[in-house]
Amino acid sequence: MSVFSLALNELRGTILRPAPLFLSIFIPFMLALVVFSIGVSLKEDIPIIEVAIVDEDQTFETKALVKQLSNEEDIQEVLQLTTVDEAEARTMFASGDTPAIIHIPADFTSSLRAGENTPLRVITNQHTPLQANMVELLLSSGSQYISASQSAVNTVYDLYLKDIPVNQRKERLQQTIITYTLFALNRNKAFDTEMVPSGTNSGWAIHLCVSVSITMLFICGLILQWLQASFLSTAMKHRLRAFHVTELQLYIAKSFKWLVVCSVCSLIASYSTFFFDVNSDVSIQQSLLFIMVGIFIASFLSCMEGVVQQPHIRSCMLLVIGFVAMGAGGVWIPSIYLPSYVETVWNPFAASYLLMENVLMNEPLSTQVIAPLIIVSLLLWMFGLLGAVRRERQQSYVPFFTSSKMEN
Repeated sequence: MSVFSLALNELRGTILRPAPLFLSIFIPFMLALVVFSIGVSLKEDIPIIEVAIVDEDQTFETKALVKQLSNEEDIQEVLQLTTVDEAEARTMFASGDTPAIIHIPADFTSSLRAGENTPLRVITNQHTPLQANMVELLLSSGSQYISASQSAVNTVYDLYLKDIPVNQRKERLQQTIITYTLFALNRNKAFDTEMVPSGTNSGWAIHLCVSVSITMLFICGLILQWLQASFLSTAMKHRLRAFHVTELQLYIAKSFKWLVVCSVCSLIASYSTFFFDVNSDVSIQQSLLFIMVGIFIASFLSCMEGVVQQPHIRSCMLLVIGFVAMGAGGVWIPSIYLPSYVETVWNPFAASYLLMENVLMNEPLSTQVIAPLIIVSLLLWMFGLLGAVRRERQQSYVPFFTSSKMEN
């Protein structure tokens, strides 16, 4: 029996036995639906964090700054800034009504006019670490805006105000300059909504799309190989032996099956990007690159088929290796949140993530990402091929390796 006939039989068996294929698609889809539902419910249940502001300066500039930050749409979604006195702020902090206090010192405006950097003091509550960290994250983004305003004031002070005698520095002039730098900078916006302040360089929508695509492809292949392994019994292997079907031929036939199945699933994932509202047009280049990721997953599955013979052990190894590699490759959690040493290790899942991310963002593709992924896919397939050959030599049943000795 030829390898081509075996490959067609593998594909026909996959189609004629639709239960494993259906379950391999249905189970990941249900898992993704459950995770999405949990995420939506958690997003709806997140309360707005109330932050107390103690303004001891009480000048026009500080009031304008507080009003500017309070009216910022990005801050209003998660924070409510309330101006209170010191005693009331301490009471709210002690009772747990606020996770943080922003303290504006009395000399903030005067130091700002003199070109000095006076930091705002932020007190966070350790009993509410999640809310406190959220406040610190948003204020760190807001501090960039304040630092830019401070730099503008320093420039005006060094180039203009510094040379004017003290008695000629009109209060109105200084107030106008500071007000202009606070409000006109970035067109009265403290945050640039076109840039991602934290998390991932591509935006959360594209990250979610790529993460779901890679995870679904891998889990579909994992479940399908586990379910189909039960159909190939020992009796069936003996029947294949009777027709002189070697382990090498079986490995090539199964590799072809994984190649076709993963390529079709990758093509479906490419067109499924419409549901994430990240791409309005699916190009041929996008489909080919998604198929390239599917080929890598197919080579990974084929490699484990050739190296590990026991189905349950193979499934466990696929599960552990795949999930660890995806976690370390930034597929689920953006690499910005991972330890720095993780980025120094090359990861094929990280390359797959970067490949999908670039094509969805319409960015130029680098051969430094594509070439290693192709090479690793070939190496994985060849490693599985060597495993099949080694297993065939150990069994020494088919005349594939013994015919030359018998002829001598």
